[in-house]
Amino acid sequence: MAYNNKNYWKRIVDIQEWVLELQENNEDIKLKTIHKNYIYPKYRISYKTFSNYLGIPAKRNLKKYEETQNNQTKLEL
Repeated sequence: MAYNNKNYWKRIVDIQEWVLELQENNEDIKLKTIHKNYIYPKYRISYKTFSNYLGIPAKRNLKKYEETQNNQTKLEL
């Protein structure tokens, strides 16, 4: 079985959704504060990585990956 990025995309989607939820609850909260108080204690990623994650279209990539997996499964049958 080959390596895939499915868990990577899921982690990024989780982080992005969490950030959106926190920003909806408190519009004045800064990304630096979100990283320091919420993201870093759970995921142990740097602020630079966190910033990169926010710029990645992870939902689209995860959907594309799952469609590819479904197509490969259909071909194997």
